[in-house]
Amino acid sequence: VMQDAHARASAIWPEASSSTGQDIETDLLRWAEENQLDEIVCLRPFVGPALDVWLRAKPKLQRKGIVLTGLRRPEDARIFPLAKAGFFGFWKKVQKQLTK
Repeated sequence: VMQDAHARASAIWPEASSSTGQDIETDLLRWAEENQLDEIVCLRPFVGPALDVWLRAKPKLQRKGIVLTGLRRPEDARIFPLAKAGFFGFWKKVQKQLTK
Protein backbone atom coordinates (compact mmCIF):
# COMPACT_ATOMS: atom_id res chain seq x y z
CA VAL A 1 0.00 0.00 0.00
CA MET A 2 2.81 2.40 0.92
CA GLN A 3 4.58 1.77 -2.38
CA ASP A 4 1.35 2.41 -4.30
CA ALA A 5 0.71 5.63 -2.38
CA HIS A 6 4.28 6.77 -3.01
CA ALA A 7 4.02 5.99 -6.74
CA ARG A 8 0.79 7.96 -7.03
CA ALA A 9 2.11 10.91 -5.01
CA SER A 10 5.39 10.95 -6.97
CA ALA A 11 3.46 11.24 -10.22
CA ILE A 12 2.00 14.53 -8.97
CA TRP A 13 4.76 15.77 -6.66
CA PRO A 14 8.22 14.65 -7.85
CA GLU A 15 9.72 15.66 -4.49
CA ALA A 16 7.52 13.11 -2.67
CA SER A 17 9.48 10.77 -0.48
CA SER A 18 8.59 7.47 1.09
CA SER A 19 9.12 6.21 4.60
CA THR A 20 10.01 2.77 5.85
CA GLY A 21 7.38 3.29 8.52
CA GLN A 22 9.86 2.16 11.15
CA ASP A 23 11.26 5.56 12.12
CA ILE A 24 9.01 8.09 10.44
CA GLU A 25 10.40 11.11 12.26
CA THR A 26 13.95 10.31 11.03
CA ASP A 27 12.62 9.81 7.50
CA LEU A 28 10.79 13.15 7.77
CA LEU A 29 13.96 14.90 8.93
CA ARG A 30 15.94 13.35 6.06
CA TRP A 31 13.28 14.47 3.55
CA ALA A 32 13.22 18.02 4.96
CA GLU A 33 17.02 18.30 4.83
CA GLU A 34 17.23 16.85 1.30
CA ASN A 35 14.70 19.43 0.14
CA GLN A 36 16.26 22.28 2.16
CA LEU A 37 13.05 22.99 4.05
CA ASP A 38 12.92 25.28 7.03
CA GLU A 39 9.27 24.57 7.81
CA ILE A 40 6.83 21.71 7.33
CA VAL A 41 3.13 22.55 7.51
CA CYS A 42 0.63 19.73 7.99
CA LEU A 43 -2.64 18.88 9.65
CA ARG A 44 -1.94 18.25 13.33
CA PRO A 45 -3.30 14.92 14.51
CA PHE A 46 -5.66 14.99 17.49
CA VAL A 47 -4.89 11.56 19.00
CA GLY A 48 -3.33 8.16 18.37
CA PRO A 49 -0.16 6.91 16.69
CA ALA A 50 -0.06 9.82 14.23
CA LEU A 51 0.02 12.28 17.14
CA ASP A 52 2.76 10.23 18.81
CA VAL A 53 4.91 10.52 15.67
CA TRP A 54 4.12 14.23 15.35
CA LEU A 55 5.17 14.87 18.97
CA ARG A 56 8.43 12.92 18.54
CA ALA A 57 9.21 14.58 15.20
CA LYS A 58 8.69 18.18 16.32
CA PRO A 59 11.71 18.46 18.68
CA LYS A 60 13.90 16.35 16.39
CA LEU A 61 13.16 18.76 13.54
CA GLN A 62 13.55 21.83 15.79
CA ARG A 63 17.06 20.75 16.77
CA LYS A 64 17.93 20.98 13.06
CA GLY A 65 16.23 24.36 12.65
CA ILE A 66 13.11 23.02 10.95
CA VAL A 67 9.74 24.16 12.26
CA LEU A 68 6.84 21.68 12.28
CA THR A 69 3.62 23.68 12.09
CA GLY A 70 0.38 21.88 12.79
CA LEU A 71 -2.88 23.23 11.44
CA ARG A 72 -6.41 22.46 12.52
CA ARG A 73 -9.27 22.90 10.10
CA PRO A 74 -12.06 24.88 11.77
CA GLU A 75 -14.60 22.14 11.08
CA ASP A 76 -12.35 19.53 12.72
CA ALA A 77 -11.78 21.71 15.78
CA ARG A 78 -15.53 22.27 16.05
CA ILE A 79 -16.54 18.61 16.00
CA PHE A 80 -13.59 17.00 17.82
CA PRO A 81 -15.06 17.65 21.29
CA LEU A 82 -18.07 15.54 20.22
CA ALA A 83 -15.86 12.46 19.83
CA LYS A 84 -16.17 10.90 23.26
CA ALA A 85 -16.74 7.21 22.50
CA GLY A 86 -18.02 5.21 19.56
CA PHE A 87 -18.61 6.21 15.97
CA PHE A 88 -22.40 6.08 15.85
CA GLY A 89 -22.95 8.37 18.84
CA PHE A 90 -20.37 10.75 17.40
CA TRP A 91 -22.03 10.67 13.98
CA LYS A 92 -25.44 11.53 15.44
CA LYS A 93 -23.92 14.52 17.28
CA VAL A 94 -22.11 15.66 14.12
CA GLN A 95 -25.30 15.49 12.08
CA LYS A 96 -26.98 17.78 14.62
CA GLN A 97 -24.03 20.21 14.39
CA LEU A 98 -24.17 20.22 10.59
CA THR A 99 -27.78 21.28 10.56
CA LYS A 100 -27.10 24.36 12.73
